[in-house]
This record gives sequence, structure tokens and C-alpha cells, in this order.
Amino acid sequence: VRRGKNLADAADKVQTLEHFVYSAVSSATKWSKGKYTRVYHFDSKAVVVDHIREKLPRLADKMSTLLVGLYATNWKFYPFTGPQKQPDGTYMVSLPADPNTPLPMIHTRKDTGYLVRALIQVPPGKNLLGFGSMISWNDYMKLWGEILGFPGSHYKQVDVETVAKLAPGDKDLGYEVAGGFAFMGEFGFDGGDPTVIHPQD
Repeated sequence: VRRGKNLADAADKVQTLEHFVYSAVSSATKWSKGKYTRVYHFDSKAVVVDHIREKLPRLADKMSTLLVGLYATNWKFYPFTGPQKQPDGTYMVSLPADPNTPLPMIHTRKDTGYLVRALIQVPPGKNLLGFGSMISWNDYMKLWGEILGFPGSHYKQVDVETVAKLAPGDKDLGYEVAGGFAFMGEFGFDGGDPTVIHPQD
């Protein structure tokens, strides 16, 4: 939070700044009405956006936010959330998210630049959900298996506790990651924020 606020405070002092694009996500605590309070990587970015809107009105007038969707490569950084080989040779992802809820997937190196460019070509004030495709976990695993030659690969919904316990060493990290997937599966990646627009908008 401190780093984000420092960045915003510094940007506010740049007199020649015309458009400020901030990478944000919705507050899981706010949009779940307090059900998910440990999704710190969501809530901390939302706190910075609130800081800008409440304390830095000049910067807020120049700001658009880009809600960067689920990184398609997240499972490489958090292997306990990725595909696990099963005895029959297929792979399975087990997370506490609804299997049929479409979620925004993004390839950050390929998609982010286009999204930021789109934002700076329109007036500030947009709240863009950034993604390359909207796909459910069921469809994701089916496609993943077909592309990599593991037909029959699938998704299984499990509870938060099950995933949290898989995190190596740091249980707080486990609950944060698991809670994030549960929040997205129940409320959507953006929590249902009515100000959010999609790339096709």
C-alpha cells in the first residue's frame, strides 16, 4: 500500500502528466460485503485507488484503471494452484472457484500494451477489466489438455481450506491465494463493480 501511495503522490506532482493509468483490482472485502477479507493483493491495490480519489483529486481526474485479469502463467509461480498429474495420466486443477464462472485470462506480455494504449486514446475515468479471453476453469482445463496432449484433463472445485493447506510454508499466502480464487468464483473477478468495462466496450 505504501509503495502504491508513494507512486501516486509522486505522479501527482508531475505538472506535464496528461493521463495516469494505474494497475488495480477490485476490493474483495468491499464487493464480497466482508466475506473475503484476506485477499490482500486485491484489497491493497483498491486502497491506493481510494487514496488517489480521496486525497489527490487532480491526479484522479487524469486517472484510468486497468484491472489486469488472471495471469495465464500464475500456475508457474504458484505450482500448488496449477495442473497436477493424476494416476491415469491426465491433469487436474483444484481450486475453490466455481467451475463454470467465466474469468478474465491475460497473457501479460502480449495483452497489456494493447489495453494501456486503448485507455490513453480515450478520456480518463475508465475502469477497464483487462483480458485476452474470458474462460471458465472447466473450459480452460479442457483446452489446456487438448493443446498439450493430455485429453481428459479437468477441473475440480474444492474448498478454501484444502487449497490453503497446499501452500508451501506460508499458510497466510495459502489463504490469500485460495480466498482470491473463491472470491472470483463467487463474485466475479471484478466483484460485480458496475463501473467496470470490457475491452469490447
